[in-house]
Amino acid sequence: MSHKDASTACTNMGGHLADVRGPQDQQLLADLISRGNGVAHWTSIETSLVPSLYCDGSYGAGSSSWIYENTPVDVCVLLDSDHNYKRNYHLCTEGHNYVC
Repeated sequence: MSHKDASTACTNMGGHLADVRGPQDQQLLADLISRGNGVAHWTSIETSLVPSLYCDGSYGAGSSSWIYENTPVDVCVLLDSDHNYKRNYHLCTEGHNYVC
């Protein structure tokens, strides 16, 4: 399910998507997920603006008059089963499992 739907499901159960604030949180969740179904799971992390990084190392603004506004920029973080449950950014509209 999408990140939004996953967040709503957790709220309906009286909770929220899991916060992963450091390596200990990530490892605990990775261990639990790998014992279950072993697929990627959404976390609570979501961002709407991905800064542009230029070749000189400086960051650009999140929006500009020359950027097409329909470009999908909503990305959310999941614990990616393809990468040892490390944080990975995906479009929030993708379907994944979730952990509350």
